[in-house]
Amino acid sequence: AEARALAVGQVVTIQGILTATNQFGGPAYIQDSTAGIAIFDAQIHVGTTYQIGDELKITGTRSDFNSLK
Repeated sequence: AEARALAVGQVVTIQGILTATNQFGGPAYIQDSTAGIAIFDAQIHVGTTYQIGDELKITGTRSDFNSLK
């Protein structure tokens, strides 16, 4: 939930459980006890390295998708 509240363009590190990979045709989703967030990274949502239930720690730049928060 804290990552969602950050300003667009801010670098953030999040950690959570992978809850969806390519089930929706991308993106992937991870969540912790506070919220879930989409991860737009083909290595995660298209590849076979990561599976639902894996715990991931990801650092990236906070952005909006199509101006949606």
